[in-house]
Amino acid sequence: MHKNILKLYPDAVIQDLPSYDDECFCFYDESTKQYFTIKKSSVTEREKLLLETKYTLVEETPEFLNSQVEQKAWYQFLLNDGKLPGNSGRIRFIQFHLEEINDYHDFVNAVESFIQDRVAFVWFDKKTGIIIEKEMNDFLTEKDFDSFKDAILADFYIKVDFYIGRFFEVSQKLKERFFREQYYFKMGRNVYPQKHIFSFIHAFPIVMMTTEWHRLIPILEQEYQDIFQGDKEMVKIIKKYLENNFNTSLSAKELYMHRNSLQYKIDKFIEHTSIDIKKFQGAISVYFISIFADASLYIDGGQFSS
Repeated sequence: MHKNILKLYPDAVIQDLPSYDDECFCFYDESTKQYFTIKKSSVTEREKLLLETKYTLVEETPEFLNSQVEQKAWYQFLLNDGKLPGNSGRIRFIQFHLEEINDYHDFVNAVESFIQDRVAFVWFDKKTGIIIEKEMNDFLTEKDFDSFKDAILADFYIKVDFYIGRFFEVSQKLKERFFREQYYFKMGRNVYPQKHIFSFIHAFPIVMMTTEWHRLIPILEQEYQDIFQGDKEMVKIIKKYLENNFNTSLSAKELYMHRNSLQYKIDKFIEHTSIDIKKFQGAISVYFISIFADASLYIDGGQFSS
């Protein structure tokens, strides 16, 4: 059949993966499990309709973009009522937003080379999606993503914004956390369109300043539970450390702790939360969440009161 296609359309390209080019139509042949593209200028409207009777027209939809089993499973879990994919350990969501893209393969190949420890690459539409990354000892930093963003622009003329999520255990709570981070990404891009790399420490202060109170309270509750897990002793420790301007010795003295013990707790807290409270932006975000535990005593009857 492909010989007939090539005879009718000499510029057609047969390939194993779909192509998303604004200047071409892409069709899927169920009998051969292959795709072929034809320039739109070579096809009349009548010919296009005839081709659609035998082949499936590939469009930029999640169904076609997420062709692998793992992609489909995560898409269904996050956006529909699908089951939680069977992964163990901790992962994070790297959300992306593309301004314009002509060749999806270039972007996907670049991401696959850049993020070696990914679980899946999931599209939500033709410009947005997530990269699901496993937690490793040597994970990618914000500077790495900034360099990658510049390389993508230089090599493929693709403008992309990233939100680097926090690491979480794989559980049903991932969906709630995903939507929360998606909201952070949206608010960050709205307020700072000139910025292209976001994370919790950049976006959370913006969220606090721009979110209506009735919506902000549930966010603060969720973050308090995720970050402190109801451990009021840890709230006390982190508040004291931040209020003493990161002075470990003074904080340890006031908490009646050994300095090394306090330093260990702080390091484990940063590792667990993926929030570097030794940096000002991380510190201010966590500090507001820590005092929310006290403020909640006066909010709606005090959800966190004993």
